[in-house]
Amino acid sequence: MKTLLSERETCFLTNRKGSSAILLAIVFVFLMLAVMTAVGIARRMVVNSECRVFGNIWTKAALSEYDRFLLEDYGILAYQGPDFEVEDKLNIYLDSSVSILPGTSVGSIHADLSGYEMSNPRNFKKAISRNAAFTSIDGLLSGEGRSRRTGDGEPEDKVIRNQVVLDTLPSAGAGNSYAVAEIVAFLEEGSVREYVMSKVVGAAVEMNFIRHYFNSHLFVATDLPAYYTNEWEYVIGGKTSDSANLKICRRRIFLIRNALNYAYLSKDAEKQALLTGVAELITPGPASLVTKSLITEAWAAAEAEYDVQTLLDGKRVPLMKTDATWHTDINGLLRSKEITGHLDEESKELLEEHAGEISEMPAGHGAASEVLDGQTYEDYLLILLLAMNEDVRLLRMMDIVQINMKYRYYSDFNFEEYYDGVRFNVKVNGKYYEFEETYR
Repeated sequence: MKTLLSERETCFLTNRKGSSAILLAIVFVFLMLAVMTAVGIARRMVVNSECRVFGNIWTKAALSEYDRFLLEDYGILAYQGPDFEVEDKLNIYLDSSVSILPGTSVGSIHADLSGYEMSNPRNFKKAISRNAAFTSIDGLLSGEGRSRRTGDGEPEDKVIRNQVVLDTLPSAGAGNSYAVAEIVAFLEEGSVREYVMSKVVGAAVEMNFIRHYFNSHLFVATDLPAYYTNEWEYVIGGKTSDSANLKICRRRIFLIRNALNYAYLSKDAEKQALLTGVAELITPGPASLVTKSLITEAWAAAEAEYDVQTLLDGKRVPLMKTDATWHTDINGLLRSKEITGHLDEESKELLEEHAGEISEMPAGHGAASEVLDGQTYEDYLLILLLAMNEDVRLLRMMDIVQINMKYRYYSDFNFEEYYDGVRFNVKVNGKYYEFEETYR
């Protein structure tokens, strides 16, 4: 009996030992699987983390290759592309980092820069706003930080004739129109400051950029060499010739001044009485109304010509004239072709007959000295700049930057090849990692 029990006990103990060994083996297998799973997860986490870290480094490296001259001259952060060149650079960064990721399957980088083109006026506006030195409306109107242009005589008329340069300008094909009547209607009732305040909300970035970096016919903002003398005028006119842009601005200022002068003559009681008296002497009867209108238009235009020249001489002209700020008189005007060319023979004879009587009338000349209050030439240009279509204004600003970058540094500079952000993806161990960044 004892022998039998001993055998049973021995068998039980043996089976018990075998079960424990199997259990331990199972636990060990599960433990190893858990360790391997943990190692796999940890490895994926490490790879994922390293991909993110290196991807961000590659992104920063791509953005760090910005154009130094573009930043120094205009405060614009942008780098030269295009996609395939950026891909080549990023793949070089990738190749230098693969050794740090042993045992990983890494594909090539694919870059997509769409949406970051500096040729897009929206992106240009964002770029110039990042480092813009903003000033107040009063600062815009005072010309603070700008100096009077020095030099004798008229500057050389610069003209771009290279068709390739013209075709690659950002504004190529873009036109613009001005509603002078709308400008005049506002200015008749308000002031330049009120006009600027009404328009500058969405254009503050552009106006500050123009004021800080662009020169005009009378004032300079920087000592850096510039192809065009009349940069403000180019933004307004958009012509390839310096002189043509000045003529366009002169003409548009003349139209504004002519309309405002006509409005003043139509409202001033003394000048209305003078105009009525002269018209009735030259053309008695109902026809005098037509003659009065003719003389009024000619007088407003004569004063406008004087105003424009006054502005170009660096002096001021107020928006709305008064008797004290009116310069031209009616006596010399009556002998001009603008008047006599529209009179019949009988009216011309009456003009000669009453010449003495007319000369004794008040001539309407008020100002005897320079007007100290009023607006400058650049104030009137500011009005024209604010009246422009925003996209056209931005595109022509881009023209100036591109032209000057060609003139100063690179003959092949082209905004079409510049970007202000980067976007790319890379495939690592079957998973795509995407990266995107822009200048801030």
